[in-house]
Amino acid sequence: MMFGADHAFLLDRLEQDIRTAAQPRADLFSRTVSICCGRIGSLGRRVTGSSIARLIELEAWTEAALAFVTFELPAWKLRRLIYDDGVWVCTLSLHPYLPLGLDDSAEATHESLPLFSSH
Repeated sequence: MMFGADHAFLLDRLEQDIRTAAQPRADLFSRTVSICCGRIGSLGRRVTGSSIARLIELEAWTEAALAFVTFELPAWKLRRLIYDDGVWVCTLSLHPYLPLGLDDSAEATHESLPLFSSH
């Protein structure tokens, strides 16, 4: 796993590539996983041979991304996924049963559902 400036550079580059992608691609998805998902990377073939790999193969990008979140961050839950004013909004939550204002949440937006990028 990378640390410091190298990791920050890779994250910045990845975010730029996601923002400018016209459509999802397996190589971009794999790069995202390798840079951002330490637990999955450490498990190697056990995960790549799983149903997650099958979702990538089927180009079920949103389902694969949510499966990775479930695996990598098991405490986080999908709180909402909506299309609003020309963009998709995805909110992940640590406490989905609390009112939104009291919740620890993370939100991402993108014009294309499978190309969410954190802001």
